[in-house]
Amino acid sequence: MNTEYVEIKSGRKSTRLSHWNYAENGWYFVTICTSNRENFFGNITQGQMQLSNIGKIAQQFWQDIPIHSKKKDVYLDRYVISCSDNYL
Repeated sequence: MNTEYVEIKSGRKSTRLSHWNYAENGWYFVTICTSNRENFFGNITQGQMQLSNIGKIAQQFWQDIPIHSKKKDVYLDRYVISCSDNYL
């Protein structure tokens, strides 16, 4: 597995710890944001997130990560598709 870090092209600084091997087991907080913060994942209706078809696909792919991982000890904890509806 190539664990070399690729510099972020957006110009913002990386928040990765220089001394941490991200290939190691551990708890990780993952944020996925859509391009240009478009509301692809869905919309909020009466305070509830209503997933779009793309949001439903993203949710299914997220839940399937352990199935497709080369590491067999991958587990997912809770996740949120946020109220800003462009984050997963």
